[in-house]
Amino acid sequence: MRAFLTAILTFLLFAAPLAAQADIQLKKNDHKKLGKPFSVWLTGKLEADFEATTGALEDLSGAIVDLEKKTRGVPVLSMVADWGFVLDAYRTFSTKGLKKGKTTLQEIPGDRGAYAQFLPKKYKGKQSWPLLVILPGDHLEPEAAIQQLPTEMLEQCIVVAPDMRDLKPGEALSESKGRLRLLLPLSIVSGSLMVDRSRVMLLGLGSGAADASTLAAAQPGVFSAYAWAGGAIASDLAEGNLALISGKEHPDAPSALTWLLGHAPRNAYPLEMDIQFTNDWSKRFFYVWAKPDTGVEGRTPRMKVVVDRESNTIRIDAEAVEKVDIFLNAVLLDLDKPVQVVRNGENYVFNARRSTGTILEYFLNTLDSSSIYTAKIRGLSIPAVAK
Repeated sequence: MRAFLTAILTFLLFAAPLAAQADIQLKKNDHKKLGKPFSVWLTGKLEADFEATTGALEDLSGAIVDLEKKTRGVPVLSMVADWGFVLDAYRTFSTKGLKKGKTTLQEIPGDRGAYAQFLPKKYKGKQSWPLLVILPGDHLEPEAAIQQLPTEMLEQCIVVAPDMRDLKPGEALSESKGRLRLLLPLSIVSGSLMVDRSRVMLLGLGSGAADASTLAAAQPGVFSAYAWAGGAIASDLAEGNLALISGKEHPDAPSALTWLLGHAPRNAYPLEMDIQFTNDWSKRFFYVWAKPDTGVEGRTPRMKVVVDRESNTIRIDAEAVEKVDIFLNAVLLDLDKPVQVVRNGENYVFNARRSTGTILEYFLNTLDSSSIYTAKIRGLSIPAVAK
């Protein structure tokens, strides 16, 4: 199963409090009623058990119907905040064999290198914990990168640090080997440990500072904030991308972690984004997943997205982008009304249909229970800009 899960995670890598705070509307027992069939579905999905997944979906649909008898007309699928609890309600996280309170070296499946890991002594697999991802650069052993942090600070979060000593300094993400080394540990611990995905922190040390800033610009929706110490960030970063995530330089690793731990959780649903697609391996930005137009040479694909809930409109002004998938929820827009999507001046009207399938699809793709989407616009074409 572990090999199968790793294969899924590898594919997914390349293929959060809320922006407008949603209220918890269901009770804890309701979360469990929905969470139990979800857990069966997830296990069946990872083990390719079609019969189990089919039965679990039927049970989940039945549980939703039963709950809607007492929600007074409010669709259960509109309760964004509740579904974050549902997705974690029955997920099981074994603590058997885990070494807590110390740093251990973990092998990345598929002979893809190793990463160091620290688990707090109080980790029990039931409460979600912040996650710190350290990029130690080419000069520092991953265990040493973790051990330079004070114990009292380490005990506040799970920590992973990939071994970067054989990667190109400051350019680890430029090759698939480096990307897998840096990104797979996050996916592995998200699937095996109780991680609060709204509080995934990124810290670059030495030459790892450049890689941390590059990763933050490429995937700002993954991290709550990023920090660096002892090195310089990359110089060719897209400003609009970085505007979606806080970053700050610090004199040393302990002060950087102090700042990161005090930072607010990630805003999973920004209402404005000005994105540049500066590489060929990251095309997902929060709720918009894009397909750049590869036939356009000499132009960097870019896209400005503005969500206006008052008019129930998403405005997209894009260049060299062919298509987009847009994930939606009740925090972003009123899905009981038609959604207007204006693409380079041309309007498209979308009548949303909430579905458990969309919730489950997004979770399986990201293993992120703090980003919940109940409807999806698939493969929406972007008209070319008139010259």
